[in-house]
Amino acid sequence: MAFVTPEVLLERERELETLRAGLDRACAGEGTLLLIEGPPGVGKTVLAREARAAAGQAQMTLLEARGSELEQPFAFGIVRQLLEPVVSKEPGQTGLFAGGAGPAARLFVPYERRMPGADAGFEALHSLYWLMVNIADRAPVLVLADDCQWADRDSLRFLIYLAQRIEGLPVAMLLTGRPRDAAGDETAALWAQLASRPSATALYPRPLSLPAAVALARERSEEHTSELQSHH
Repeated sequence: MAFVTPEVLLERERELETLRAGLDRACAGEGTLLLIEGPPGVGKTVLAREARAAAGQAQMTLLEARGSELEQPFAFGIVRQLLEPVVSKEPGQTGLFAGGAGPAARLFVPYERRMPGADAGFEALHSLYWLMVNIADRAPVLVLADDCQWADRDSLRFLIYLAQRIEGLPVAMLLTGRPRDAAGDETAALWAQLASRPSATALYPRPLSLPAAVALARERSEEHTSELQSHH
């Protein structure tokens, strides 16, 4: 799988190669879990954007979401972001919610949006898993969730549930997040549980070296100058 990599992705060759290999495995029917962790500004979202573009070229189904502090209190907020666009495209939803996925249909009814309360039960997680299986039966899938440090706990539980059963599915999970202290923080503890899975491949992008940072600043300055000149 080829990445259309802009020159600004300096010193990210190893990360791009790892993402490329993960998407290739998913397209071959071998589920893969990829995590990108790092502080703000280190380039997590840029790497995720590259994987998104490559998945599009490979005609993978893209399911994407981004965590938000404002939406964190709502149960299954990330799950809804991931799946609602696909669910809404199929009138009647008979195919996607076939078999064990049936109970998941309730989660996509607007008035079912819930505030935190009882933890997500097995039925909800299991039916969402089968919904994902039904989607992946049609084409390989990239599940891309950015800013998972603000993901709601029920969505994180589902991502863990899916990760535990991803082998043999044409699904790549790519999750990004900031490092957090898991002590006393349930969502951070759930993220740590994902990262500790034996099948997980975790990437920790380093800040750019001084020469790379200088080269990037020079390139952006030249691009800005060119844009200004084009307007005159």
